[in-house]
Amino acid sequence: MIRLWTIYELEPLTLAQLNELDAQLRELLAAIHTNATERDVILASLANIRRVRQRHSLPKSLQR
Repeated sequence: MIRLWTIYELEPLTLAQLNELDAQLRELLAAIHTNATERDVILASLANIRRVRQRHSLPKSLQR
């Protein structure tokens, strides 16, 4: 079973770690053909990675 990566879990990761996880999830996504639930979980995790990357790129004064 594929796990969902939450924003809370992703926040402490470095940009390099986020990039590595993104690459791993994209490879996994390409390998999954029939399980729609697992695809949805991977897509949600990728969206969370994108959000955390955006947060990391903001100046500290604009971050929550």
